[in-house]
Amino acid sequence: MTLKLFFGNIFFGACALLLAFLTSHIIDALYRSRPDLIEWPLPSRSAVRARVFLLWIGFLVSIKGIWHTDYISSNPPLFIFLLIAAILLLAMTATDIEQHLLFDALTAPLAIAGLLCAACLALTTADVASLLLSRALASLGGGILFLIIAILTKGGIGGGDIKLIAALGLWLGAERLTTVIVIGLILGGMAAFVLLITGKKKRNDTFAYGPYFTIVALLSLIIYGL
Repeated sequence: MTLKLFFGNIFFGACALLLAFLTSHIIDALYRSRPDLIEWPLPSRSAVRARVFLLWIGFLVSIKGIWHTDYISSNPPLFIFLLIAAILLLAMTATDIEQHLLFDALTAPLAIAGLLCAACLALTTADVASLLLSRALASLGGGILFLIIAILTKGGIGGGDIKLIAALGLWLGAERLTTVIVIGLILGGMAAFVLLITGKKKRNDTFAYGPYFTIVALLSLIIYGL
């Protein structure tokens, strides 16, 4: 390992740890601000430490992946947008795992950042209106699709998931959003099946599908960019 690579890893690790602590504090603040939504006991100190560790891993992978895109040199605003997406998506992953909650306070900024990112990206294309329209239609179509699924499953998909998918449409467009939805539903269904057969969940219990959409979406953004 070269000296440059060594110090580079130290830098990435420190940045990821800082973001992990910051995001964890944001999550705790959200829990305190909406006690009416909390259905399970708040995480213990050991659980919070585990959350910070998992967030650190998530941010470490995200930062290193985003850093190696060409956005940092060719289009710095897109680099910032990707980092914002990583923060919000990892925070939503944590809250949905812990409390089966996707807070509007996270979803709304994700949607706004996605719209601004699409506008910034559109400026680099010949047809600005076409890209913005396609992202808007992906958002609308994804939201309507999940609203229909929520109605058909009688709450199997929650309102938070509907808003999440609508927000992701602004980041991904129709084709990539469809891929994220399909993979997320498959992974979520497999996890739900395992929990059912192991007796950890009952048929009438709620399942958190959000983390499967957030993680798959984040990986798509890191690997394929915007």
